[in-house]
Amino acid sequence: MLLAASTTSALPWLRGAPLDALALIVLFPFAEEVLFRGALQGWLLRHEALRFRQGPLSGANLCTSLGFACAHVPAQGPEWALAVFVPSLFLGILRERSGSLRWPICAHVAMNLAWFLHRPPAL
Repeated sequence: MLLAASTTSALPWLRGAPLDALALIVLFPFAEEVLFRGALQGWLLRHEALRFRQGPLSGANLCTSLGFACAHVPAQGPEWALAVFVPSLFLGILRERSGSLRWPICAHVAMNLAWFLHRPPAL
């Protein structure tokens, strides 16, 4: 019921700003995953010192997630950086376990879709 109510309030934004919605829900997650999980985490995984594991988390994932969180500080502030850190760890685990970017991209798009349906941005 919450999702249905949220979707109704987001429909004017989705209809009124479809390119903004496409960017926030699909393009930005795609670009962030290619940059952070693809390029940065892939590069860090090639370094022996960052391949250590603590349960499902690798050092490469921790470093990548820290960078991902820090990248959100300038535009959204430190609170938002803290809010994206744990989901970033999850996306990093998906990347390492699947060996591809397909699942982290799909999960990131789904998270952004759920977020922006619940809280449409003030554009």
